[in-house]
Amino acid sequence: MPPKKRKNSDVPPTMTKKRAKTTASHTATTSVNTNDPAILAITENTRNRAARRPVLDTPGLSGNQSQAVNEGDSRLTSQIIGNQSQPGVDVHTQMTRQIVDNISSTLESLVERKISEILGKNMPQTSTPTTDQEQHLNDRGIQSIQHEGHWNNLPNYNIVQTEHSTFTDSTVQSVSALLQPTSYSHSSTSQARGIVQGFEHLLNASLAPSTMETYKRGWRLFHEFCQVFSISTISLPLSVTTLALFVAFLHQKPMSVKSITTYLSGISYAHKLQNVTDPTCHFLISSLIKGAQRLSPSYDLRLPITIDLLDKLIFALKHTCETHYHEKLFAAMFLFAFHAFARCSEIASCKPSTKSFILQLVDIQFDSITAPSSVSVTYHRFKHNNGKPHTINFSHGHTKQSAVHALKDYISVRGQYPGPIFTLTSGLPVPRRIFDKQLSSCLRFCGLDSKRYKSHSFRIGKATDCAQRGYSDAKIRHLGRWHSNAFQKYIRITDN
Repeated sequence: MPPKKRKNSDVPPTMTKKRAKTTASHTATTSVNTNDPAILAITENTRNRAARRPVLDTPGLSGNQSQAVNEGDSRLTSQIIGNQSQPGVDVHTQMTRQIVDNISSTLESLVERKISEILGKNMPQTSTPTTDQEQHLNDRGIQSIQHEGHWNNLPNYNIVQTEHSTFTDSTVQSVSALLQPTSYSHSSTSQARGIVQGFEHLLNASLAPSTMETYKRGWRLFHEFCQVFSISTISLPLSVTTLALFVAFLHQKPMSVKSITTYLSGISYAHKLQNVTDPTCHFLISSLIKGAQRLSPSYDLRLPITIDLLDKLIFALKHTCETHYHEKLFAAMFLFAFHAFARCSEIASCKPSTKSFILQLVDIQFDSITAPSSVSVTYHRFKHNNGKPHTINFSHGHTKQSAVHALKDYISVRGQYPGPIFTLTSGLPVPRRIFDKQLSSCLRFCGLDSKRYKSHSFRIGKATDCAQRGYSDAKIRHLGRWHSNAFQKYIRITDN
């Protein structure tokens, strides 16, 4: 006697109970081998979200059909996916929806991994246990892909990937289990892998390396704050009270208002990425920042390096440099930093996160080989860059020594080998400490206070000089690569 058929609207009670039991067991047994409060908070947030996430059935399938898929019925799975479709929706659209449903949890895992990277800890990965039937279905999908060699023939999505992603693998495997081993299955599987890789690539590219390091430093300070005051239980979102105490902690270090707001940006970023309430926007926090500004007003005491002072510094090199090569090198660096609005990180080696900012020999071009009168400089990567190269030009300038000729003379002794423009005799880029040391020596030779002049004084001096010569705001913004009126704080009108 054939078994009694269950109505399409019926839901298999055994499977519902089994899934509920599996989810409850996962929530109860998942543990974290760490005492770090921030990691515990994120893990708890992950559990709560996993508990709230509904069980997704295959779109457009009835109860019996969905059960058959979960039980691993290969024949019925092929019939459903290959021959049936939701009314009004083509089969390709249904399969795309299935792919999106399967990769959603993986994308959340990538976001959580990014947050754990910012927090400076390794957040444990949590995953929902699969039933034997689901595992069998996944294994069959993996074998299907391996059998047809799809892994070796995936299309190139122009995604830079430094290491293999386990998140991507698990997603493609789960998606492939829903697809037939056909040409469309290959295309969908490849697209699923490309989507996840693209998501991770975009997320990693959303922050500049220097910004990421700053955000990490902010969270390290927060960990220090928690240890000092024995705060062992922290959950995201952070309470406004806890964050307010953290602001007071930073102010007493003491720390400038600018640094405090920068580190709060790192706190804010983690909250926004986790999609929880951002406590940094609270009125109390903004009031504390205003109070810090009133109590400790910050002033930029750096003075601009003017045309007259630049001439004196170039003259001082004859008496402070040990070798002829160093004299040519630093004369070119001083004049280049001024006329090209260059930051120190663009002409010298500062820190690993700004290594890619250093200008290379290929980035400069003289208008003439024999008698150059101008130089074009192309900046490919720099602070606040949106990825678009930026080219500016400078000519001899108003200094006694031509900036163009000084650069040409230096390159003649440097050589034409590729690499950073400004290098030591060893071929390595000039370290910032050596550049700062040479600048201080020249300032002392001129009888000036080296504490009031820094490497950024060249950029400040050029902005001031352009303003005094009547350059428009738009022109100064273009030359200095500013995207706002922030350049105005660089202009220091002096009598000399």
